[in-house]
Amino acid sequence: MLRSSRRGLETITAEIVGNLDPLLECWTTNGKQPNPEVAAFVLNEIKTFRDAAPKHFKRRAIRETRGTAQGIINAIDRLERQMRDASPEMELRLRYYRTDLSTALDQVRRECRSAIQSSHIGGKKDHVKEWVAKVAATLIRRFSAEVPDSGSSDSPLRKIAGLAYEAVTETQDIDLKRACDAELRPTESSRR
Repeated sequence: MLRSSRRGLETITAEIVGNLDPLLECWTTNGKQPNPEVAAFVLNEIKTFRDAAPKHFKRRAIRETRGTAQGIINAIDRLERQMRDASPEMELRLRYYRTDLSTALDQVRRECRSAIQSSHIGGKKDHVKEWVAKVAATLIRRFSAEVPDSGSSDSPLRKIAGLAYEAVTETQDIDLKRACDAELRPTESSRR
């Protein structure tokens, strides 16, 4: 049963940080307490997402996102063609950046394709659920020593996604297994 929530963002942020445990050592103070930067980052991410969500998931905004994503893919394709056809001097200048740049451009291209694909899926899709799962996985990858996993309802990924969803929608006690599983799917296939 869904319950309405009026809990403050600071309370939800503290719960999210608690679910990031164990933190990577670089994000702790004295090896035990979370560095205050972790809570500040989480709070800022939640506030930013909460403020943006109502505007960004309307049909018009989704169409704009699809157009922007395709434009970025086209720009990446043009850049890669230019780099393949570069002069010998430019080849020398860019050789140290090529691998990192190629990896980053592939990631951007994948994200753009995901945005395009997401915009074509049926109208009843809850984009907020999709995004809180993405935010939760990103927070775990950045701060936690754990790997994101949505196997059980007690997994940090599902708890953090649920807390982020609560912060945005004021709906408490929602299990976002499907959204979390979907968020992990591309990661699992890219490991192979």
